[in-house]
Amino acid sequence: MPVTVFEKSETIGGVCSQIVPEFRISMESVQKDVQLAEFMGVEFRTGQEAPSLAELKNQGYTNVIYAIGAWKHGVLRLESGRALNSLEFLKANRENPTINPYGEQIVVVGGGNTAMDCARAATTLPGVKKVSVVYRRNKRNMPADEEELYLALEDGVDFLELLSPIKHENQQLTCEKMVLGERDASGRRRPIGTGEMIDIPADTVIAAVGEKVDTEFYQA
Repeated sequence: MPVTVFEKSETIGGVCSQIVPEFRISMESVQKDVQLAEFMGVEFRTGQEAPSLAELKNQGYTNVIYAIGAWKHGVLRLESGRALNSLEFLKANRENPTINPYGEQIVVVGGGNTAMDCARAATTLPGVKKVSVVYRRNKRNMPADEEELYLALEDGVDFLELLSPIKHENQQLTCEKMVLGERDASGRRRPIGTGEMIDIPADTVIAAVGEKVDTEFYQA
């Protein structure tokens, strides 16, 4: 059966070639997968967004698979200041890992694998003196894979547990100290605010608070 892949970017590979750091997935590995797919007869159309479902059917396609990845980033809401979203940071780092417009002290908010990617990538930037991960629970309750957590520790990332970000002003991230309460629907203990605040030096704050699939395509 003929297979056509529509890729809106000029580069094939999606998240693997544009977002995930090179130290996790090399471009060489991505290219090998692409070459294998092409060898098996797959046609890649780059620089083209996928047509609507109706248009695809009109063009003769009988089966449509949406493999669009989780490109919608979560939003870290702060009382003041702005956090850079994780995908924006990782994309810029993948394009040029030798440029550092973020400062000497970088704080990553989140506890998943994307947060670990951001933190580890930040440690490689020139001029960076300290990279910290802020998470509202503790390391035991982080959703990141255990291996990713250990690799971040090996790379010198500092973990600041039981902190919930409130605002980012004057190169300081103000966080509320948390304690763990009863378990929630996820099976992890729920973080509860104590009202006590702490300031963490942060030239740049990166929010890695979850990614979602854009479901707009499924509405067609």
